[in-house]
Amino acid sequence: MKDIKKEKFFDYPVFNNVKDIIYYSVKKYPQNVAFKVKNKNENEVEYIDITYKEFLDEVNSLGEGLYNLGLEDKKIAILSKNRYEWALSYVSILLGGMVAVPLDKGLTDVEIENSLLRGKVDAIIYEEKYEEIIEKVRKERKIKHKRVYMHG
Repeated sequence: MKDIKKEKFFDYPVFNNVKDIIYYSVKKYPQNVAFKVKNKNENEVEYIDITYKEFLDEVNSLGEGLYNLGLEDKKIAILSKNRYEWALSYVSILLGGMVAVPLDKGLTDVEIENSLLRGKVDAIIYEEKYEEIIEKVRKERKIKHKRVYMHG
């Protein structure tokens, strides 16, 4: 009987972190579609293809914007449903050497408030639908989070 553990089915790269995976994918598949984003405008639906190269370009642009806001080495919370902008935010934070604090979209207002306070975040990226709770926390707790909105 063969030792399955020693049998090699195919060569594969070794990755040490998320950055290695992203850069490998861009190098190997720059024009392949990484994300397919659905945009709805009333009765019209449009699908936009985002390649690996375009994704990395957007990751770097957002990361640069976060640095320009003074968020280098800071904690940044993300509050959103699963969508392209969430992935873009998360990867931008990781590749930029910042600390990502993903918050579950199913949290109650009190849990969101407690998570922001306990997490001691310096900024939050969130969907517009969370505007009210974010503003409430800022006013009541006198917190000065930098805010970045997700559009769409």
